[in-house]
Amino acid sequence: MDLNDEWEMFLKDMGQVDQTKTAVLSDGIPVSSPLYVSTNTVISFLNQPIDLKTVFWQIPVIPYNSPSIGVIKKQMKFNSLTPEEVSEIDSNVSTYDYGHCNIIQHIDNPKGIIKYKDVRKVTIGISKKDIISYRIKPKGAFYNCFVMILRVQIEGLYKEFHVKIFNTGKIEIPGIQCYDHLTYIIELLLSVLRKYHPNLLYNKSCEETVLINSNFNCGYFINRAELYQLLKYKYHISAVYDPCSYPGIQCKIYYKDGVKTTVEQITVSFMIFRTGSILIVGKCTQEVIHDIYDYLTTILSDEYSNVVDHNCVHSKKEPHCRKIKRNILINDLKQCIT
Repeated sequence: MDLNDEWEMFLKDMGQVDQTKTAVLSDGIPVSSPLYVSTNTVISFLNQPIDLKTVFWQIPVIPYNSPSIGVIKKQMKFNSLTPEEVSEIDSNVSTYDYGHCNIIQHIDNPKGIIKYKDVRKVTIGISKKDIISYRIKPKGAFYNCFVMILRVQIEGLYKEFHVKIFNTGKIEIPGIQCYDHLTYIIELLLSVLRKYHPNLLYNKSCEETVLINSNFNCGYFINRAELYQLLKYKYHISAVYDPCSYPGIQCKIYYKDGVKTTVEQITVSFMIFRTGSILIVGKCTQEVIHDIYDYLTTILSDEYSNVVDHNCVHSKKEPHCRKIKRNILINDLKQCIT
């Protein structure tokens, strides 16, 4: 499909419909989809503390429309106790082309116990999510750290990554889909921070994955009440099922050297829903996640005749393409007019 055809389909609110069907074994049992690891959250440490307030204002932010790598956005939460500190923040923000403050709390009462206090989140620059997101309510921010959105070029494509830098030198990088990307992120991060801390080093030995989010689909609708009884009493898995408070079966597996059901070091949670979707979440390695995936697919295959819900069918809905609101930012209005 060429560009003109895609544009015509967009104007007519049309789109391509996925006609793929679930694979089925010879005995009629659907084949589970491959495990999809959506995000990893990695933490590590630098070899020295970071002066947050000084470094935050010194880090340059490249324009979003500039095809280059670097920091495209930064955020930090400021707690001010005097009007002079607030004025200094406003003065620093005004030096950037795109910057704004979200006031979280403001107290100005000379007769009160707390005479003056101002808490605000400062945002400099924009990211892809700011342009395409529908979110209106602003997010909060953490103390003792600042956030950078890094634009990294990987295999000819630009990707954006969220990085938290704490005053202790701790680094937290959520939302990584591939571990190979971590090398590019760390290289760019060090090149940015070494301008202000020349002896800065990255502690790779302290690198740790603190959260993995993954999911797959078993290929059929599930009778949750029947599956809950089997998981709890036949397989002795810690499970909770209360459809009034949560739509899925919430389970925990305690893992060590293979899938176990007794309390050990690694705890992995998984949630099973009526539609056959299963989420696996935990602080572990990808090898552990794949072991648990194999364990669950075996259970769902062996117990297919006992837990399948034939009363539910996949209903085909008319494809609806929601048009995305577009924000157009103009850096130099005079240049555009001429």
